[in-house]
Amino acid sequence: MLNRLHRIFACGVFFGLLFAPVAGEALFGNDLEALTEKYREARSSAGKPGTAAWPGAVERKVAPILRRIGKLKDPEALKMLKREYSGTDSYLVASAGLAMIEGGGKEGLEAAIKGFGKGSGWKTYSKVRVLDAIAATGKPAARDFVIKAATSGTSEMRVIAIGSLSNFPRNQEACEALVDGLKSSHSMVRNASLQALHNFKVKEMVPALIARLGKEKDSARQGDVLNLLVKRTGVNMGLVTRDWNKWWKETGDRFEFPKASELSASKANTVVVPTYFGLEVASKRVIFLVDASISMLQSASGPRKKLGKKNRNLKGAPGTKMAALKKELTSILKKLPDTTMVNIIFFNVGPIPWKSSLQPLRGRGRQEAIAFVNNLDCKFKTNIYDSLVLALKDRKADTLFLLSDGKPIGGTFTKPADILREIGAKNRVRGAKINCISFGQETPFLKQLAKQNGGVYRATSGGGKRAGKGKKAN
Repeated sequence: MLNRLHRIFACGVFFGLLFAPVAGEALFGNDLEALTEKYREARSSAGKPGTAAWPGAVERKVAPILRRIGKLKDPEALKMLKREYSGTDSYLVASAGLAMIEGGGKEGLEAAIKGFGKGSGWKTYSKVRVLDAIAATGKPAARDFVIKAATSGTSEMRVIAIGSLSNFPRNQEACEALVDGLKSSHSMVRNASLQALHNFKVKEMVPALIARLGKEKDSARQGDVLNLLVKRTGVNMGLVTRDWNKWWKETGDRFEFPKASELSASKANTVVVPTYFGLEVASKRVIFLVDASISMLQSASGPRKKLGKKNRNLKGAPGTKMAALKKELTSILKKLPDTTMVNIIFFNVGPIPWKSSLQPLRGRGRQEAIAFVNNLDCKFKTNIYDSLVLALKDRKADTLFLLSDGKPIGGTFTKPADILREIGAKNRVRGAKINCISFGQETPFLKQLAKQNGGVYRATSGGGKRAGKGKKAN
C-alpha cells in the first residue's frame, strides 16, 4: 500500500514538473514586486530615450511587462502604472496608458481618462495611441471623453480625437462632432473630419458635405468631398453646389442611403484626371515614393529570376519592373499641370530624394524631374519607414504615392506593425493622404497603410494593369 502511495506521489511530482513553466509564471511571473524588477531591467536594456532604437525597444521589451502588471487587478499595480503614465517619455507614457486601459477594467479606464495629457511626456505619439485605446473600449465614458476632445481644445488635439471617433461609426453625437469639424477655420481639422466621415453613415452628414463642397477652395479636397457625397448618396451632381442643394431640398425628407449594388453606376469625377498606375493624381502638391531595390530589376511578368552580375542592368533593362516604373512615372510627370508641385523619393538602403522639398513642374522642373527618374540605379534593401518620414517632413505636400514590390528591409523600423503604428501616429496631425501601390502581388501591409492614412490601395503588374485582387481602399 505504501509503495502504491509512493508511485502516486511520484506521478504527481512528474506532472507538476511537466507543467511547471505555466504554474511558475502564474505564481511568480505575475507577482508585482517581481514584475516591477523585470520592468526596471527592461527599461535599462532598452537603451536611451530619444535614440532611433528606443521606440522599438520599448514596444518589444518594456510594453509587454507593463501589460502584465496591468492585468494584476492590484491597487498597487495601478498606482505604479499611474506614476509611469505621468512620466517624461512619450513611449513609456503610451505603454503605461495602454496597460491600464487593456488590463485595469473600469478603474484603469477612469485613471487613463483622468490623467490624460498631464505630464511632460504627452507628445503627439502618446496622445494618439492612448486616445485610440480609450475609444476602442467603446464605453460611454470613453465616447464622451473623445467627443469632448474632438470639439474643444487646440486644433492639434481636435485632429487627434477626430481620428479616434472612427470607433463610433453609428453614434449620432460622434457624427455631429465631425460635422462641426467640417465648419472649422483650421484646414487640418476640416480635412481630418472629412477623412473620418468615410466611416460614418448618418443622414446629417449629407447637407454638411454639400455645404463644405461650396466653400472648399482646394481642388483636390473639393474632389474628396465630391467623392464622399457620391459614395453616400448614389447620385452625382458634380461640383455645382446649387444643384446639390436643389436635389437635397427635393429628396432630403425621404432620403435613404443606397445599397452597394446601386452605387456601381455612379462616378464622382466630372473631369479627366491623369492617373499613375490607375490611381488618380488630383493633388497639386504630391510626392512619389518609389522602391529602387534590387528586386525591381526582376521581370515585370512571369516568375522571379535571379540576375547574374554580368546581365544586371541597375537602371532597369526593358521588361523589368523598374523599366515599367520609369515609364509610368515619366508619363505622369508629363501629364501633370504646370501648377503642380512635386518631389520624387526613391528608396533602397535609404531615401534618395530628387529635391529637399516640393518643386514646381513649370520651367525646367519637369525635364529635371524626368531626368532624375531615368538616371536612377537600384541597390539592396527597401527602407520604407525612413522614406515616409522624410516625405512627411515636407509640410506642403498633401498627397503621397508609395510604390513597392516587397516587404520592408532596412531602416529604423522593418516590421509592418511597427511602421503602421509609428506612421499612423506621425501622420494623424500631419494629415497627408498616403496612397499605396503593390507591384506584382497583393501586399496586406501596404493596403492597411493606405487605409489608415486616408489613401487608396492598388496592386498592379505594371502599365496600369491590376494584379491579383487589388481593390481601392477608402
